[in-house]
Amino acid sequence: MAAYRAGSGTLSAIYGARKMLLEKQLMIADLEKEAALVWASLEYHVIPHAIATNGSIEK
Repeated sequence: MAAYRAGSGTLSAIYGARKMLLEKQLMIADLEKEAALVWASLEYHVIPHAIATNGSIEK
């Protein structure tokens, strides 16, 4: 933006940089979503130790 305002950069360079930033943000969001899905999958598929050894949970 500074280069464009100073008259030494192009508007297409600004749009290109903005597009690249948005694509990186989308990639980060996709990775965060994938990590959350893996975490949820692990959370619901892990058998607690008490159930694995005794067959039930003691309170």
